[in-house]
Amino acid sequence: MSKALWKINEVGRPSFVNYVSDDYQLQENEFYGTFPKDKWKNVNNPGDEPDYLKFKYKNYLCEIKRPSLSLLHLCGYITLERDNKLYGKEWFEKEIQNLEVHGGITFAEPTKEGKWQIGFDCAHYDDVVPGSDVALFGSSDYSTCKDITYKDMWFVKSELMQLVDQIDCLNTKKDRYSNDSNN
Repeated sequence: MSKALWKINEVGRPSFVNYVSDDYQLQENEFYGTFPKDKWKNVNNPGDEPDYLKFKYKNYLCEIKRPSLSLLHLCGYITLERDNKLYGKEWFEKEIQNLEVHGGITFAEPTKEGKWQIGFDCAHYDDVVPGSDVALFGSSDYSTCKDITYKDMWFVKSELMQLVDQIDCLNTKKDRYSNDSNN
């Protein structure tokens, strides 16, 4: 079994080092797993935010997680069943891109269980990315950028719920071309 090894670099930011064995002895400024939130730079009071959250909303499975041990940003995912109109649609297809969510849909893939998952990430030009030494827009000084914010767990949850509302609306709306007069 291996663990993700991190080190606090010379500017006080986390840097992924490598994967190490369980018997590795930690050195000064090293730690395992995700970056301790009390040490994040440029993130206002992240508190005890979890790294993973799973919940159901309107019978849709929603997940929030940090897929990257280097950037530490959050991503939101919704699992779609086979009977969903968006099942199997790629992230770049029009039906998916018409959905409104932070940064747009950036992920669409099958699950191991034969379902379909779509998602979005919070590592865009207007996002504070806790594990990045340099902001994605090219400056290392977040304080000069008033519109740059950290998208926390509760922001991602709200975005997922709004996304589910849109998907649910698409799936409950009758096809405008169907002919109900044949009944």
